[in-house]
Amino acid sequence: MGYEFFEIEKQDKIAIVYLNQPETRNAMNRFFWRDMPKVMAELNSDEKVNSIIIAARGKSFTTGIDFAGMGQQFDFLVNEQAAEVRDKLRNLIIELQTAVNCVADSPKPVIAAIQRHCIGGGLDLASACDIRVATRDVKFSLFEVKVAIVADIGSLQRLPKIIGEGNVKEMAFTGKFIRAERAMQMGLINEIYQSQDEMMAGAIKMAKEIANYAPIVTRGIKHVLDEGRDMTMKQALNYICTFNSSFLQIKEFQTVLKQINERKK
Repeated sequence: MGYEFFEIEKQDKIAIVYLNQPETRNAMNRFFWRDMPKVMAELNSDEKVNSIIIAARGKSFTTGIDFAGMGQQFDFLVNEQAAEVRDKLRNLIIELQTAVNCVADSPKPVIAAIQRHCIGGGLDLASACDIRVATRDVKFSLFEVKVAIVADIGSLQRLPKIIGEGNVKEMAFTGKFIRAERAMQMGLINEIYQSQDEMMAGAIKMAKEIANYAPIVTRGIKHVLDEGRDMTMKQALNYICTFNSSFLQIKEFQTVLKQINERKK
């Protein structure tokens, strides 16, 4: 399937989803918000894909929402009456949230490969991924405070569990740029690379390593981590007990045990 905003490559059990509007630094236009759920649905249903990379063509990952390009979708904020505005605005926010939630909700592990700019909506997208790697020149910004908006597409909800509430408040209150070393210190990114080519090579290597494990196991890990996020320790331990009792891959586990026993001889 062809997409206006995205380019998809599939290789060796992985899929790479490229944001492919480099001439606008991948500003997230209406085609991004329309098609992202379709892209993830396609990859989720493809049994040959076990892990996913979200990356970008060009110099920047994304500079966030393309307010200029989406002008018509925001015209109602100026031209319509209060009750109509509130209802339309709520529906628009839900549409934007859906395009990011589908990444977080994918049962398959998702890696974000981020270069240069990751601003506003781009940070929403990155925070919805399971793992983030970046180039040394990367700059993150929870930019919305500078355009008089409370960020509403997921960053304020997901980032506290990734980098801690204090770091999120600093980013949200100031809109400042956070560079690679600080982002690594926060836990926002897992790895820093010198160049975009090196980053993509590293992301592909990691995605293939993940993809070569049993899919039901890697998806189970993601599911258990996501479900346990808001549980007490007792609830989370009971949940994994029930989960493994139901879904443990007996044949694969027996094979591993045999291999271990063979090494001991």
